[in-house]
Amino acid sequence: MNTGLYYPLGGPWLRIYAALQAFSPPKKGFRILTFHDVFEDQFKSFEKLIDYVSEYHGILSPEDVVKIANGSTSLQDVSRIPCLITFDDGYVSDAIVAKKILNDRGIKAAYFVCPTLMDIPRQRQNAVIFERIYERQTIPAHRVFMTWDDLVELQAAGHTVGSHTLSHQRLSAIASGERKREIVDSAEVLQKRLGAGVRWFAYPFGNIGSIDADSYAIIRSCYEFCCTGLRGLNTAPVLRLALLREPVDPSSPFDYQRLSLSGGLDFLYSRSVKRLMSWAK
Repeated sequence: MNTGLYYPLGGPWLRIYAALQAFSPPKKGFRILTFHDVFEDQFKSFEKLIDYVSEYHGILSPEDVVKIANGSTSLQDVSRIPCLITFDDGYVSDAIVAKKILNDRGIKAAYFVCPTLMDIPRQRQNAVIFERIYERQTIPAHRVFMTWDDLVELQAAGHTVGSHTLSHQRLSAIASGERKREIVDSAEVLQKRLGAGVRWFAYPFGNIGSIDADSYAIIRSCYEFCCTGLRGLNTAPVLRLALLREPVDPSSPFDYQRLSLSGGLDFLYSRSVKRLMSWAK
C-alpha cells in the first residue's frame, strides 16, 4: 500500500475513528511498532513520537512481552495500549537512535538483523540493500548496516537482538532447503557471534504474501516469538508466532502516526491476519 496517498486522510479519519470508538467497549492488549532506517533528519520526529507513546500509551520491553505471553504479567489499564519498539534490517542509523534517544529514556527495543548481510564490505552494502531489501526500488545512497560491535553494544544496553533471516529473502519465494537455512542458520550465527540464544524472529517484508505454512513450521522449531508486518492489537492469550506490528514512518504526519497507534488502520489487514493466525496456531 502506498501510504503516502493516505497521509492527508490521517487527521479526518482519526477524528471519525475516535468518535466511533467512544461507543465501543475498551480493548485490552498491546501494540508493536516497527521502524526501519531512521535517518538523522528524522530523529526529532522519531523522538516526538516516542515521547508521545511513552506518555499516552506506555512502552514495553521485549521481556515485558515475554512475561505477558507467559501469563506472569497482565495488562490492567484498558485506557492505555502500551507499545513495544522494534527495528528491522539492522541499519547503523537505528543503533545510533538507541544511543541518542532510547538509552537515555530507559527504553529497551528489539532489533531484527540479517547476519550474512552485515558481513558484506561496507562499500558494497548499498548495492545489496538496493537488490535484497528494496527489490530494485530507489533508495538513498548512504544506507549501510550496523557492525557486530554495534550489536554487542545494543545487547550491553539491554536491547534484544533477533533474527531477520540470514540474507533478507522472501521466504514464500525460495526453495525449502534454502528457506530452512535462512531461518535456522541465522539464529545459529547470531548465537555464535553474540554468545546468547535467539528467541525472536521477524520474517522479511512482513506481508501475508511473504510467509506461508511451511515457513511457519520451521520458525516454530527454533524460535519462541515471530513478528509480522501486519497491523493489529495483540491480545491475550498472546499468539507468540503471529505478533502483529504497526509499520511506522517517522517522517509521516503526526496525525497519521496517532491513527496507527489508535488502531484506525487495523481493518485494512483483518483478512490477512485471519489467514496468518491459521498458520501460526
